[in-house]
Amino acid sequence: MKLFIALGTVDFLVKLKQKYQKENMACFYNNETAILIHESAKKTVFSAPRRYDAVETIGDVHSSDVAALTYIPIFEDDRPSFEFRMKDIKNDVILAPGSIGIRVLRPIKSDTYLIMTLWKNEGAYTNWRQTNSFTEFQQKIGNPDGVKNLLSGPLYTKIFYALRDSSE
Repeated sequence: MKLFIALGTVDFLVKLKQKYQKENMACFYNNETAILIHESAKKTVFSAPRRYDAVETIGDVHSSDVAALTYIPIFEDDRPSFEFRMKDIKNDVILAPGSIGIRVLRPIKSDTYLIMTLWKNEGAYTNWRQTNSFTEFQQKIGNPDGVKNLLSGPLYTKIFYALRDSSE
């Protein structure tokens, strides 16, 4: 399975989603931008997306109201080690109250992995950030016992909110 992300304005991405209604797409936004996520085993309909291979896929992106996207730049030589360390990361997320799912995504043409956590609502995500599970998640992706020595740059997280249209 592949996951593609197009960035743009809400209006543009909503029109794109409506044009390709048969495709598996979900639109999210924040105060900076909007993203349209396309999950497919085939080629994407996007002209210039960010492209990822799904390493781990749990849950339905359409069921979530909040998506937390954590971008993790990894040196190319360290990709196998990073993926090995991420094998059990799903348990730190999926068992949390209000968790809808997770995507662990390998970049196709960059060095930045993406971990997308999906949440029932913003409160569920905020509550998870106060738990030991979140602390363990952070340790796995950002400290010396985790992957800090594998990072080719700073990691960061962006929060997006689901954009629902009248058909959803």
